Amino acid sequence: MYIWTDLETTGLSPTEGSILEIAVVVTDFNLHEIGEPFVSLVCPRARQGYDAMDSYVREMHAKSGLLEHIYQIDRYGNPTRVIEEVTQKTTGEVRTALLAWFEQFIPAAVSNLEAAKFLRKISFAGSSVHFDKAWLKEHMPDFESLFSHRILDVSSINMLAEQWAPEIHSKRPGLGPDGKPVPMHRALDDIRNSIETLRYYRKSGFIGGVVL
Repeated sequence: MYIWTDLETTGLSPTEGSILEIAVVVTDFNLHEIGEPFVSLVCPRARQGYDAMDSYVREMHAKSGLLEHIYQIDRYGNPTRVIEEVTQKTTGEVRTALLAWFEQFIPAAVSNLEAAKFLRKISFAGSSVHFDKAWLKEHMPDFESLFSHRILDVSSINMLAEQWAPEIHSKRPGLGPDGKPVPMHRALDDIRNSIETLRYYRKSGFIGGVVL
């Protein structure tokens, strides 16, 4: 079992910014999704929300539509305040909901000690997962610490495919007509693109078979 995670944030620094959106998907080792995903907006911390974003990040979140789901936007395109329903989704509240959601994946018959051992065998997966783990360690440490230190990083596999199997790499999912990755920057979309990319590499023979 893999736990796929993606975050949208205010920038690169976990200590100086906020998580804005989180998605978590669980798959088996054959990359089939198990259950429903966890997806939630997250209320930015005081003075570490919009003000913590540089112009690039602001534009990115505006284009993806995330900004307007977090903030009320005035007629000039500027955010005025956090939307009321989002204010109820503090980091602590989202963390509590996430931990409760994940309980469904722990076998009912195991003891607390066995559950801890079970969780330590589960690896985080995604693209550039070290980024997401750093933010989780800062903002949701009791969730991040449950799982294995090992990670499955599709970004690393993409790098290898580009060098070792360029034809396969050039036809991976998520590319536009110009052959460049289509920007998503929404947490669940990014996770599912990572999963689909790994399925593609496996089917192509680049992973789990003979390189074509």
